[in-house]
Amino acid sequence: MSLSSLFNELSHTYDNALRKLHTRTGQSILVVFLLIIVVSHLLEARVLDDIGVRAKKKIKRWAKQLLSLPFAENAKYYWGQGNRYKEGWGVPKDPAEAMKWYRKAANLGNVNAQFMLGLLYRYGNGVPQDYAEAAKWYRKAADLGYTLAQKSLGEMYEEGQGMPQDYAEAMKWYREAADLGYGDACERLGEMYEKGCGVPQNSSEAAQWYRKAANLGDGEKQYELGLRFQEGRGITRDDTEAVWWYRRAAEKGNLLFCFRALFQLGFMHYLGHGVPQDYVLAHKWVNIAASNLTGPERDKAEKTRDEIEAKMTPAQIAEAQKLARDWWTTPWRSSRDWWTTP
Repeated sequence: MSLSSLFNELSHTYDNALRKLHTRTGQSILVVFLLIIVVSHLLEARVLDDIGVRAKKKIKRWAKQLLSLPFAENAKYYWGQGNRYKEGWGVPKDPAEAMKWYRKAANLGNVNAQFMLGLLYRYGNGVPQDYAEAAKWYRKAADLGYTLAQKSLGEMYEEGQGMPQDYAEAMKWYREAADLGYGDACERLGEMYEKGCGVPQNSSEAAQWYRKAANLGDGEKQYELGLRFQEGRGITRDDTEAVWWYRRAAEKGNLLFCFRALFQLGFMHYLGHGVPQDYVLAHKWVNIAASNLTGPERDKAEKTRDEIEAKMTPAQIAEAQKLARDWWTTPWRSSRDWWTTP
């Protein structure tokens, strides 16, 4: 087995063990197991080069997590108490009491509590707004590999909140989170390349990061990438790609972005952009969207549906309405719905 393969196996074992072993004895066994194997291989000078940058980051994160394991159970309890007082679960809401428990958990290394303290201080929720305190707690959680904290700390550097604006430092933290598979951070990197903030403006690099965010499976990111391709915003316009990403977003199951994506799919069919023009499918998708969106989005969908309907025969309208009804029980299965995708 190569060192790289061995490391991947250890990584998988470690993550599974942390989820399944809750006793201190079990955790201690895990610690000894990992330290013996990892340290023995790290003694070979070329190992760090073989396993790569992402592995180095994981080893650093493991070490910090392992140091906090003996306190994990108490920290988890304190975190839960903080949530009770913050949300009023079985007790009166008490922001000051919540902060007390969050701080106890955070001081024992609980990354959820550290991130929560950063969040509350950043936005002044229940405490006076304090960017310095926010950055301090975000950084503690970020150093332990908590992707939300890494992205949030990057935002503070990008926006100059409580610190000098520093695009390079923002990029560093976005990349840390992106390397751990966090879609929002991938999207922020795309925006930095699109705008040329901290890096030379590069539409191709921006598109790669937007695509990576969408490929992580988030319906919102897939819908937004479809919009970018449709509008040519930050990347080269491509209607066929737009249709592809709208379809993926609609299949994802996030209801809001599903129906937004269905409206766009219907509109593309109406205009014949990226797909053959088809008033029946256009009416079907826009009608489904109009029945489920709200506010101005619903008004726009209803207006578009009526516009499409004015160009259809009664038989076509009846067929489109039937397809819309059938969609709820057999989504995506009508042979008319399929087309060649890029």
